Amino acid sequence: PDGFAETLYLSQVKQAFALKTVTECWHARMPYCRGALYWQLNDWWPVSSWSTIEHSGRWKPSHYAVKRFFAPLTSSLRAEQPEGKTVVDVIWDLPGRLNAAVKVTLRALADGRAVASWTRPAVLKGAGVLPLELPDLAGNAEARRHLALNACYLTHEVAGTDADGKTYAHAETAFLTAFKHCELPEADVKVVALAKHRDGSFSITLSAQAPAFFVWLCVADDPLGRFDDNLVTLLRGRRTFRYVPGTPLTVAALRRRLSVRDLRG
Repeated sequence: PDGFAETLYLSQVKQAFALKTVTECWHARMPYCRGALYWQLNDWWPVSSWSTIEHSGRWKPSHYAVKRFFAPLTSSLRAEQPEGKTVVDVIWDLPGRLNAAVKVTLRALADGRAVASWTRPAVLKGAGVLPLELPDLAGNAEARRHLALNACYLTHEVAGTDADGKTYAHAETAFLTAFKHCELPEADVKVVALAKHRDGSFSITLSAQAPAFFVWLCVADDPLGRFDDNLVTLLRGRRTFRYVPGTPLTVAALRRRLSVRDLRG
């Protein structure tokens, strides 16, 4: 870490990743285990702690991760040893039927380009876990060029519809080695557009020249403001986020207060 601010950011990334990893593992053991209760949710006074919500009400990075991994539909990857198999677990937490599709993609770290992918339908008749074994994603020449563990990563996505026609979707990123060993590119993440809507919310569009990981958006002095998603992976290109401020803001005020950072710095 380069400085105190970066140390704080990395501590939050580590907490979010740790909570996500262990909860997904236990959740995938359904029906013997349904996930995890974690300590602690929020702080009662201003303090540095392991809570996921600050005393002010601001969501820390880990709470955005909590929102995702406790969603009704999720997926997670695991390696089975000593067989060396990789399994994607589709986890459905509601009692009704779900018709879904799963996609796992091997991507180059340098530019996020998909070098191999695998898709499979997934049907769950009620709450449960559907384990699906992945094939060898390095079976083609293009994929073999990116076999170094520190030069590629995986994305896994699942989207489905329940019996009432309601849709659900979940997407996550998996690294194949420790973050510090990965050849993370300079993504040059920038805010390229800000727009205010009639209801007082904002659209914030970011651009990235390469994959950016654990992208964190923060608005200073607005602890009750909420993003629709945060601490996310950005692929090369643009993505728009919705922000609902806790107190009324102008576009100019939001632009001054908004900061963005990612794992590469």
